[in-house]
Amino acid sequence: MTDRRLIAIVGAGAVFVATILVIVFVAIEPTPEFTSLAPGEQSGFVAYAVDQGDEPGAVRIVDLATTDAVEAELGRDGDIVGWDDQGNLIIAEFTPSAERLIRVDPTSGERVGSVEPQERDGAFEEEPVWVDHNEGNIILEREDGVGFASFPAPESYDVYEARTMGDDRIVFVDELGRVAVTYLGENVTPVMVGDDALGWWRIAARP
Repeated sequence: MTDRRLIAIVGAGAVFVATILVIVFVAIEPTPEFTSLAPGEQSGFVAYAVDQGDEPGAVRIVDLATTDAVEAELGRDGDIVGWDDQGNLIIAEFTPSAERLIRVDPTSGERVGSVEPQERDGAFEEEPVWVDHNEGNIILEREDGVGFASFPAPESYDVYEARTMGDDRIVFVDELGRVAVTYLGENVTPVMVGDDALGWWRIAARP
């Protein structure tokens, strides 16, 4: 009886150790590495919602050419819509009875006007990007059929939101709250724009 008890204890201990090892190995799975954004290496603007805890929301707008960033109030019930023909960022504010569209200057973060609701439909949307995994890579495939970007990533790694940026780039936010821009192609190295984004919120970029 004692031998059986000992075997059971040893067996339980082995299962426990194996479980811990699995957790450790999963925890230390390498996440994709991004390069740092440097002045003059990219162009355009990227806008994303910033994680501010319990504070009212804000949208950060990064000038990729200079790496400068400004913030505009987004509110607790706001959303990022896209860009108008003049290059202003459009954000939406929601009330119980209406939606208000606001123009924001991407270089200052200041509000510079409003947009009529009927102008919203289809006017500011970028093409979505599909996210998939295949043989140790994560694949960001443009819906417009122009191409894709892929880079090594474990199966557990996820990209929450991805959008097109012109004809040759993709902007995305991953599960760690990192915002990055990448050119199309295989085995690319994304360039990190920020590391404090709210997951599942829209991001928007313009060349």
